[in-house]
Amino acid sequence: MQITSATPLGSRYSTINGSHRHARQSLQRRLQPRQATWSQKCTAFHVTLITPEGEKTIQCDDSTLLLDAADEAGLDLPYSCRSGSCGTCAAKLEGGDMSKVEQDDNSFLEDFMMDNGYFLTCSSYPKGDITVKTHQEDNVYD
Repeated sequence: MQITSATPLGSRYSTINGSHRHARQSLQRRLQPRQATWSQKCTAFHVTLITPEGEKTIQCDDSTLLLDAADEAGLDLPYSCRSGSCGTCAAKLEGGDMSKVEQDDNSFLEDFMMDNGYFLTCSSYPKGDITVKTHQEDNVYD
């Protein structure tokens, strides 16, 4: 009886009589990157941005800040601090409801502003398809 090994002797992939094809295939399957399922690939939401230059729809997943997604799409939205403390990037939700916008750090907007649909693009993530009016810094107190 001949003992051969694809890996160090004593590991679970050691084989007897030179037949290590099954062990090699098993190891190859485990080392392959896992394929994302269809539902995992479809996490992007449609975000329609109404800007002074016109309307544009972009895709943004729930782990990307709205400001970053707009920047990647080539849109020049206003911002200053990128930390939710200044209000320069204020936007208003025009379509959808506030449950579809998750705000991370927000030390600028007061409750009545958020109740009126305002949020900061530099610290917000979409949680569904939404329509957003940008360039709203001067209107948040209305």
